[in-house]
Amino acid sequence: MQEQLTSSPPVNSLESELEQEQSPPAPKLILPPKEEFKLYRGWRIIQHAGHGIIRKRPYVTVNGRPLTYFGPWKRNPEGETVFEWGYYGAGPGTLAESILADFFGENYPERGYANNIDYNARLYGSLFKEDFIGKLPRPEVGDEVDDSWEISSDQIRRWFYSLEEEGITKEALLKGIYGEEYYKSK
Repeated sequence: MQEQLTSSPPVNSLESELEQEQSPPAPKLILPPKEEFKLYRGWRIIQHAGHGIIRKRPYVTVNGRPLTYFGPWKRNPEGETVFEWGYYGAGPGTLAESILADFFGENYPERGYANNIDYNARLYGSLFKEDFIGKLPRPEVGDEVDDSWEISSDQIRRWFYSLEEEGITKEALLKGIYGEEYYKSK
């Protein structure tokens, strides 16, 4: 009887039982170091488009340099109007993803497309657009209201913590997009 109490099941069977009971580890959101402060700024610069027409072109920088475009098409944010804000659409979505990609240090892949599983910028882009970019000021046509803005990396970091407090985690988002079974298979 003493022998039965001290003997343990074979290691292989324990490992297989544990593997069956445990779901895959939840991906963790890895925030950049706090020391890496970034300031994202947007404003409209006046451009003369010819024939006396003046328009205000959106311009976005991070710590004084142009914000890098995040998307499948290689666009030059200095030479093209690629970012927009203050409403919901493709321009604000691109701006949201570009800010988050810079925040996380993510670069769009040279080939193929960025997916939600591997790129935090894609996964959180629509939420960031709703909570930040869509709420930035935008003047009406011909309006001279200053719609410049600033978002700091500290604000973004606090936003991620608030999402987590609300239960909006990377794991929850991925399960919501791909479904529980697909997520477990990855």
